[in-house]
Amino acid sequence: MRVLVVDDEEPVVRVVRRYLESWGHEVETATDGETAWQMFQIRRFPMVITDWMMPVLTGIDLLRRIRAHTDGGDVYAVMLTGRSAKEDVVSGMEAGADDFLAKPFDKNELFVRTHEGQRIVELERSRRRAEARCSHMHTLVTRCAKIAERDLDQALDSLCGDARTQSDVGAHAQAIARISSARELISLLHSDAEQCVRQQLES
Repeated sequence: MRVLVVDDEEPVVRVVRRYLESWGHEVETATDGETAWQMFQIRRFPMVITDWMMPVLTGIDLLRRIRAHTDGGDVYAVMLTGRSAKEDVVSGMEAGADDFLAKPFDKNELFVRTHEGQRIVELERSRRRAEARCSHMHTLVTRCAKIAERDLDQALDSLCGDARTQSDVGAHAQAIARISSARELISLLHSDAEQCVRQQLES
């Protein structure tokens, strides 16, 4: 997973980068929030690990910009900071942080936080793909049902007209009954398909 690490302390950046790359992540770094924001605009990162207090643009303001320009589930954000007061945690969460990692951090704790972030990002991606497939399925079902109902209506109108002018009224009546049954079946299939799609979207 691509991870953007932002901290004005270069030793911290180097350590975090070394750990993340050893776990298979693709890492890019910045030493201030403004540079990180410019990098983010050029190339989206599904995970951002950022310090709080930095020159030019703070980590809090960086997260506010990211959240203002992306859907909430697109980015998992971790605040890497020495600030742990309750009001600081609240401010960070309000700005868009998903998790906090206190300095000095533990390697195992960093692994757990990033692993959980990756899991959440992948779940969100899967949900969106499923939602897109269900939406496409619903569109196709609706379109096919409308076409079938239109064709059946035309056939039914034609048979009704023929039944009034021809002698074999019984045969036409049977055909009309079959067409009516087919219309009911299509309606039921359409309803079942819509219900199936709705359940998948809600799950």
